[in-house]
Amino acid sequence: MENKTPRHNFILGYLFGIGYFASSLYWVHLSFDYVNLSKIGIIANILLVLYLAIYPALSCYVSQKFSPQNYVFFAFAWCFFEYIRGIMFTGFPWNLIGYATYDLPYFKQFASVCGIYGVSFAYMLIICLSFSRKTLKYSALIAFIVMTYGWYMEEFNQGILAEESDVKVTIVQPCISQRDKMDRSMLMNNLNIHISLSDFEQVYRGKRLIIWPEAAISAGESVDYICSCISYSDTYIFTGADRIDSQGHVYNSSFVIGKNQGILAEYDKKHLLPFGEFIPNFLLMFGLKKVTSGIANFSRGTKNRLISVENIPEFAPLICYESAFPGETIENGKRPKWIVNITNDAWFSESDEIYQHLRTIVFRAIEEGLPIIRCANTGISCVIDCKGRIIKMLPENAEGIINTAIPNRIINTLYSKYRKALNRYLIFYKHC
Repeated sequence: MENKTPRHNFILGYLFGIGYFASSLYWVHLSFDYVNLSKIGIIANILLVLYLAIYPALSCYVSQKFSPQNYVFFAFAWCFFEYIRGIMFTGFPWNLIGYATYDLPYFKQFASVCGIYGVSFAYMLIICLSFSRKTLKYSALIAFIVMTYGWYMEEFNQGILAEESDVKVTIVQPCISQRDKMDRSMLMNNLNIHISLSDFEQVYRGKRLIIWPEAAISAGESVDYICSCISYSDTYIFTGADRIDSQGHVYNSSFVIGKNQGILAEYDKKHLLPFGEFIPNFLLMFGLKKVTSGIANFSRGTKNRLISVENIPEFAPLICYESAFPGETIENGKRPKWIVNITNDAWFSESDEIYQHLRTIVFRAIEEGLPIIRCANTGISCVIDCKGRIIKMLPENAEGIINTAIPNRIINTLYSKYRKALNRYLIFYKHC
């Protein structure tokens, strides 16, 4: 490595990036099949891989140019360019290297200290130090420290848990194919599947929140129909739909609906999916259009990410792709009691995207020390506790429901404390 030039390292890093992203993001083109744009989808998939490969290439280039043979610097450079990838051009923080620790329960608890980017740094540093006999002992020491902390958090850290809520939650996984969702003639049939699974007439009486997936309904007439179906005044539905405001702006939104009360609270998605929900203006001239229905781009939401409804503990909604963005779950310093993630992964049915998406949301739970209720159209729906452990789950392509209480939360994690200061800096930086 000592004789390698920065340019040579850039090429090696770029080739690695192509292999890494081609093998892990091969599913991107699948969504284009539903709008008869299969060839364009393949081209878009290739271009995305070629673009993303730049970031590992830059980390290799910078490391060789400024501090060759310095493993700490290389791990830092890798983490830094992962972060840049997560914010550049609206950001794409998907499949960060730290997510490889998903199956290492004690290791991933380190996210409660420094988030997923810190996990990426520690993971890369341990791997790099393992390549040399001289530094192998340092690799083992760092791994021991990280795993010991995770062991403590996982097995013994029970003393700072907040009280459990008495609200009952029902997660509805209707398992409706994407083609049926896009068929307007199937609208009422799809809606009635949700209603039937929700079991409004169940024996249980008390505070209850029923969660339906992203884009489960169409706004307007569907809301009135749903209101008439709810049996009890202390039963609410949280779901998603496209929303058009008075200025004609279109939003991917989520709502809380109450019996005979209509929409009680709403939130508009802030992180939109490129090509799926918007096309950059400079690409519109080439005739490209977004994959989801309608011609117009979705607009970025501006509402606060906190849903507050009587009898329901305050929660932060994450709509689909938003779960990939660390550090943005909580806004304005107002900490929710729990997080709700609604999504529709039917666009990528039976691909690795389903499981990659699940991994991202697990790390959000660990970072913030908050339980997460996840509702997906075709799976995977689940209940995740504040330590990232999946308590209950409905697998992919299974119709059904999960009845659960809201798991306990950790009063605060180290990450959730210093993230507030970091976000203030980043907000200032973005406005400079």
